[in-house]
Amino acid sequence: MHGRGRMQRKWLSGLGAGLTFSLKWTFPSTVVNLPSLSLLISLAVIRALRRCAPVDVKVKWPNDIICGSKKLAGILIEGRHDAATGAFVAIIGIGINFKLPNEIKLGIAKEATDLFEITGQILDRNLILGVLLDELIDILKRFEVSGFAPFKIGWINHHAYQGKSVKLLMPNNEEVFGTITGINDDGSLCLQTTAGTRSFSVGEISLRDLQ
Repeated sequence: MHGRGRMQRKWLSGLGAGLTFSLKWTFPSTVVNLPSLSLLISLAVIRALRRCAPVDVKVKWPNDIICGSKKLAGILIEGRHDAATGAFVAIIGIGINFKLPNEIKLGIAKEATDLFEITGQILDRNLILGVLLDELIDILKRFEVSGFAPFKIGWINHHAYQGKSVKLLMPNNEEVFGTITGINDDGSLCLQTTAGTRSFSVGEISLRDLQ
């Protein structure tokens, strides 16, 4: 089964190998910042997974859920304004690996892991879905009222690369080197570079060639 991730990448899964679903959420206001919403959803996924299993999972900006250096879950959000009602409709797609067959792991360009590899257990997908929906509803309702700012410190505390020296690979293949100092309220990444502090709303974090 193929899904779609960021930058038009494929999300690979198999029958019973993972949990993949989309959630439609309608915001009454058209003023919704998608990048910060994306970070918020990653926080909800981490909270749900930690409620259900003893997993040391973190987030890699902007919203990849990782264990160690391997990707466990991904998020893709698309949105549109409804001109008739003035609302903003977000489609939130989430994919979590539960027990991937080896042939699927071999077909994934980047290192991936799953909950079975991490815990040694076959976890209940229905249970985790229920807990995740509970976290999503709670966090989305609060986001509607207060935006992302109240969640920023919590997100930073779960960021795997906070304070680390990284390479940021841009869509045009430019490479930016610096140290991650945090994120802004709009979800952009703060990087301390030789040219000073810069903010980025796109890019791919890499530790390669920096070890």
